[in-house]
Amino acid sequence: RSGAAKLISILAVTGWSLRAQNTMTFIDEARQSYQDAKDNILKSAEEMPEQYYAFRVAAGSRTFGDIVRDIAARQVNVCSTINGQSHPTREYSNHKTDLIQALKRSMDECNSAYASVTPLNADQEVGSGIIRHSKLHLLFLNATRDHQAYGELMVYLEAEGFIPPSDQAHIVPVD
Repeated sequence: RSGAAKLISILAVTGWSLRAQNTMTFIDEARQSYQDAKDNILKSAEEMPEQYYAFRVAAGSRTFGDIVRDIAARQVNVCSTINGQSHPTREYSNHKTDLIQALKRSMDECNSAYASVTPLNADQEVGSGIIRHSKLHLLFLNATRDHQAYGELMVYLEAEGFIPPSDQAHIVPVD
């Protein structure tokens, strides 16, 4: 082998190992995506006053409270599947306090699910019947749906004159 070929091989292997050490895994990316969405959803639910939980942006649309309830129910379904548990059926009231508690319980379930997935079990299929997916797929599915739902919550917050949590860090005080 020529000196140049050896050098290219060494650089390629060294570059690959450095890249592997500095790159987040897909599992880490799913966790980070979920964490970002989770924080924004919870802050939105906490910051929206109780009277706006019944607010609809348009006739026939869901209320703000409906969206929070749906997030909690979906997270419990997806994350309990990852955790190998049955999907508990719960009825949620329309009160802000109850919905925030349901949201926090669903986030506890998801925190457990995201923590439990490792490179050794990420490709494990879970689910029942014909609806089976890998644990990693479900992590990303949940995070993606959370971001979509947060986008909906942002519309409701902005329609009532509130600044969504993800935008609050970008506000520069004016003297």
